[in-house]
Amino acid sequence: MDAGERGALFKGKMGSAVRKALKRDLSPAQHARLLEEGSPDVARILRERFVATQWYPVAGIEELISRPAQMLGRDPLDYARSLGGSVVSEAAGTVGRTVMSLFATPQRVAKHFDSIWQQAYDSGHVEGAYDEARGVLVVERSDWAGHGPLLCMTLLGTILAISDGMNGHRVAAATRTACISEGAPRCRFELRYAPK
Repeated sequence: MDAGERGALFKGKMGSAVRKALKRDLSPAQHARLLEEGSPDVARILRERFVATQWYPVAGIEELISRPAQMLGRDPLDYARSLGGSVVSEAAGTVGRTVMSLFATPQRVAKHFDSIWQQAYDSGHVEGAYDEARGVLVVERSDWAGHGPLLCMTLLGTILAISDGMNGHRVAAATRTACISEGAPRCRFELRYAPK
């Protein structure tokens, strides 16, 4: 059962950001091919007139990651991570990126990421914990109706993009250590930070 059959939803602001990121990544010919060859769900996402505060179906997002990755000759998981970073940057805008660079810390990501998640998706929970002694941020996500292996990886890209602007911290290593699509009860991401 895919995300669309489960009724998972995302906010329109995210949809607009996905579309902008894809337009930046793909040539006009590739974009046209994606529209022509993609499923009706892909065409819907690429043509939708998103209203930032309205909810829209997640259905089609996995394909919207895998097809461009194939067109660009990139590993789908790597592209999903990259797209997650691009989308959060687009959604935040110039002011949001500035605010993130001024105030984001691993501790704040751990504490506030669930409330940020709730503003973008209609289901799922995100829990974070930061071990200051080891410099390791662990983020776990569960109960998300929109889960798919590629869309899942976009969360790591989102956290990496937020981390890029952090004062005093840089990411030394980042990985997805567990995923629901591989039989785990929750998706788990670990990021190890080092001083800048």
